Amino acid sequence: MKQTIALVALIFFFQFTYAQEPQLLNKIGDRVKSFGGSRGGADTIGFVHRDDRKDSISITYKYLDSIRINYFDSSINDFDKYFSIPSTYQSLGNNGAAAYSLIYSPNAKPGWDAGFHAFDIYRYTLEESKFFKTNRPFTQLSYQLASGKEQMIKAFHTQSPKPNWNFGFDYRLVSAPGFFENQNTNHKSYRLFSNYQGKRKRYGAFLILLGNTIKNSVNGGITNDSSLSDPNLKKRFSIDVNLGNDNNTDQYPI
Repeated sequence: MKQTIALVALIFFFQFTYAQEPQLLNKIGDRVKSFGGSRGGADTIGFVHRDDRKDSISITYKYLDSIRINYFDSSINDFDKYFSIPSTYQSLGNNGAAAYSLIYSPNAKPGWDAGFHAFDIYRYTLEESKFFKTNRPFTQLSYQLASGKEQMIKAFHTQSPKPNWNFGFDYRLVSAPGFFENQNTNHKSYRLFSNYQGKRKRYGAFLILLGNTIKNSVNGGITNDSSLSDPNLKKRFSIDVNLGNDNNTDQYPI
């Protein structure tokens, strides 16, 4: 008997709660409307769709002779992307000095070639120039400092003021006095780039302005290998070289 009475009471309570539910929802809706109605008299509340691209940056680029779209990689997992001399090259030991690749790569360009490619890795070229497209400005700065006052500065910036127009610049400075006499290097490279595409994508324009200044002193190597183990010549600038000993002002240090 008690179980039957409890069951009837539960059913009556459930029906009463269900009947009060619309009133409760109406009260909650009125409060929401009164809260949202303070801005412009709006009686409804709206939800803004989240745009994931708004909180992130998207950078793509392509080369002048290609329509393939590439994605910009700013990771630092490979130091070859930031150092001027790749790991597959052999150089004279000083950053900015003459270097050549250990991996054979034939020259596929037609026509006569003079063969002066010892400083090609330090030059900005037209073929490797990139044209970017980004949804917000992007800047990348790099500064490297090593022993012997060796330093390298790199600056890169690109932005798109309009969806169909982009511009930017590239700059790199490589300066290394070297450890021996007449071994200093000083390279400067810059590049200005811009690309524009019509709103109907019927025409486009590309602009590249670049320049390279390559300065390198040559000493012809040291005259005697035994000078490297001489305790009186701990300063490498004091070691005799084949070219440029007249510039040595620290020949006999006290």
